[in-house]
Amino acid sequence: MARPADPNAKEALMAAARAEFARRGLRGARIEDITAACGLSKGAFYLHFESKEALFGELVRAFVETVGALQEKRERAMQQFIEKHGDLNERDVELRTARYQELIELDTCSDLDTLEAMWTYRDVVGVLVRGCQGTPFEGTIWELADTEVSGRTCCSRSA
Repeated sequence: MARPADPNAKEALMAAARAEFARRGLRGARIEDITAACGLSKGAFYLHFESKEALFGELVRAFVETVGALQEKRERAMQQFIEKHGDLNERDVELRTARYQELIELDTCSDLDTLEAMWTYRDVVGVLVRGCQGTPFEGTIWELADTEVSGRTCCSRSA
């Protein structure tokens, strides 16, 4: 009778891989070191992932989805603000009106949410910034940054 798969193996492999990727980058990380760190076999690794790049891809997808969801949340909040209060004008910005302050607070909260996500995924971000050159993930962090900057609404441009 076959032994049942460990229900926690995938999460353990992902956690061990995050640490290994943070230490050695994507190219320098080895499957042997990932599996040894969590006490699993290479067979267990390949039961869950095709390669270390596939595992890293799952981590990147989770990060990108998190940031994307936060960007959508920001856009919805800004649209709701504009529907409720209308666009800001020069007077709002110059006098720092209550509308202006409310929009700044909304924008700040959105920024903090994004920074918290980046902190949660700091190991993945670190690999994306400095440890994935020559891989399909090489430009991912800059694409995210471009999206974040270009997605800003009136508040960021006016203030």
